[in-house]
Amino acid sequence: MPATAPVAPAGGKLRMVEDDGDEESAPRPSGLGVRPFREPGPEEFSIELRPPARYAINYAAELNHEQLEAVTSEPGPMLVIAGAGSGKTRTLTYRVAWLIENQVRPDAILLLTFTNKAAREMLERVTALLPLDAGALWGGTFHSFGLRLLRMHGQALGFPKNIAVLDDEDSTKLLGAALKEEVEKDFADKGGLSNALAKEKMKLLPKPALAANLLSLAVNKRLSIKEILKERHDYLVPHAPLLERAQARYRAAKFAAGAVDFDDLLELPLRLFAEHPELRVRYQRKFQHILVDEFQDTNTVQAELIRVLAQKHGRLMVVGDDAQSIYSWRGANFRNILNFPETFAGAKVVRITTNYRSTPPILDLANAAIAPNTEQFPKELRSAFSIELPPGFEASDNDGGGGARLTYAKPAVVRAQDALEQAKFVVQRVSEMIEDEGVEPSEIAVLYRSHFHVREVERGLREMKVPVELTSGLPFFQQAHIKDVLAFLRLAHNPGDEIAFMRVAGMLDGVGEKTAARLWADLRSGTPFASAKPPAKAARDWLQLGETLRQIAELGEESPASPQIHIALEAMYDDYMKATFDDYRERYADLMRLRADPATVSDLLTQAALEASTRRESRDKPRVRLSTIHQAKGLEWQAVFVLNLAEGLFPSNRTIQEGGLPALEEERRLFYVAVTRARQSLYLCWPQYWIAPDTGLQQMERSQFIEDVAPKLYQSWKLKSDKDMPYEPW
Repeated sequence: MPATAPVAPAGGKLRMVEDDGDEESAPRPSGLGVRPFREPGPEEFSIELRPPARYAINYAAELNHEQLEAVTSEPGPMLVIAGAGSGKTRTLTYRVAWLIENQVRPDAILLLTFTNKAAREMLERVTALLPLDAGALWGGTFHSFGLRLLRMHGQALGFPKNIAVLDDEDSTKLLGAALKEEVEKDFADKGGLSNALAKEKMKLLPKPALAANLLSLAVNKRLSIKEILKERHDYLVPHAPLLERAQARYRAAKFAAGAVDFDDLLELPLRLFAEHPELRVRYQRKFQHILVDEFQDTNTVQAELIRVLAQKHGRLMVVGDDAQSIYSWRGANFRNILNFPETFAGAKVVRITTNYRSTPPILDLANAAIAPNTEQFPKELRSAFSIELPPGFEASDNDGGGGARLTYAKPAVVRAQDALEQAKFVVQRVSEMIEDEGVEPSEIAVLYRSHFHVREVERGLREMKVPVELTSGLPFFQQAHIKDVLAFLRLAHNPGDEIAFMRVAGMLDGVGEKTAARLWADLRSGTPFASAKPPAKAARDWLQLGETLRQIAELGEESPASPQIHIALEAMYDDYMKATFDDYRERYADLMRLRADPATVSDLLTQAALEASTRRESRDKPRVRLSTIHQAKGLEWQAVFVLNLAEGLFPSNRTIQEGGLPALEEERRLFYVAVTRARQSLYLCWPQYWIAPDTGLQQMERSQFIEDVAPKLYQSWKLKSDKDMPYEPW
């Protein structure tokens, strides 16, 4: 991918262009006539702002007092805690404009974000505020910044000037080859044991895609491979030494090819600065002011890069919200934002708490929900909305009564009998909003902790022809692991199902599309299953597949699907899933949910086919959003439903049993993010009964996240069978 830098033509409009790498490349080698490097002192980095006689922007009129304090503070280390809906982007944009008005050159400002889109938006807003050329300002993601540095200076580390960046597919292939070579070398070193044994060992290792994800996490969290395996997949810990050797081989292969992967775009700039201090000082001098967006999402490597760049002058402003730190599972380090005042001595902390999104009752609940967390910057969001009451009206928390009243609706806590009743409520209430209240479907969201939580709601909305957009992944029956297991059932009961055969055969080691097609042709020509000739490495699994299909077929298509799914899992698919998917536990939970369905095989396959057909809907229609909370961060809707707020579901069992206090507090932050997505209406739903994968039907307790909130802050609803009034306060 090309490195991009914002460039402004005449008139100040920004465009993104490829970095041409014209700046000085590798540092000159040391030798005769070259003065030795001298580390400059902090005093050599001091600068003074030069305020204009008159500012072009009336900052006091365009910002609230909290934003104004952040924007106009004297340069130095500053942490801006920007609460949900408080105008974070506006604050960053005006800070850049204020610096430029104070005679800071645009090319002395570095703005780091998590998406190039966010960087472009901020730069465009700056040029809209100030009629000047801001094109020299460096703005972009951490990765694009790293690539730009490596394109200019990578030769100092032995890389070519036209350094290549491997995408995920290329990285996975290269790592897969390294794994294979290490296994073969391992056996050769032990006396040249058979190639077949080496292939058997390869089956026990994580698939290349999973291995790549684990190695990436180790890099970004600055942990050993063994530590990551213990944290994520403890059954793979015995393979840690082999994975370490494969990682070293993979790195050597990248270097030989003059290529880097995405992790290198963060790691190598740090190495560049460590090995070439003159370059480090050059960029410390260049970037006199550093601004970082979404600081709570930074990982350990990103935080270190920021620290190195800002350590001499300390003119660093980071913006984030500790209460929205929810990405530890992908490497984000919550301690980066929490420890900022200790990392940068004398740091100023500014809180921006005026919320321009949600009604006061929603914010009251949000504040109460996050309060129990022990590790946080305490704050209380306040709504920017005020009630202008006409004559004869009064503000009240209660409905009904004698006089005319103007109220904001409190959030509703909705108790359902089970997941099905919960889904019926959501579907009916969504339909009422759209049909009777004129709410646009795109202004409604259903949010949940895990993807499998939404299955019943998704099915119900599709049956009612409500247009939906599922952003948390594929629909339940379209997910790879669900389709894989159903393929076993389809093939067992219909040996002529070529599509199912190709899917199942493709899971066998060494069986690609061409080999699967040959095996299929042999079977269709009358060759008995046991007499077919798969590749040698797949011979044993081929026979196991035949036996598995026979056992499933014996149970019959009109019998319950659950025991047949169990056979497929135990015989073959569970091992395949462990080695293939990094989110094995979540996918296993999905399959347990599938097993809990009492349907026959015939009914289950019919249901899967029908749900797939309902996907053919117009893409330009406004649609109700179905999303995990993680994917909903940064978004907002008029009405939000949050599902399955019961102990063991949200917070999850794994969090309660294994995670300890840090994991529980992150889960509470996730709940806080869900609540603060809503502008006007919020429904917090929970089922009294749940069919668990391992224990079957169990009674649930309401989530501690609701129990932490005073009852006066919400309405309590129970569901009724009455069609005209399916819910009422209780």
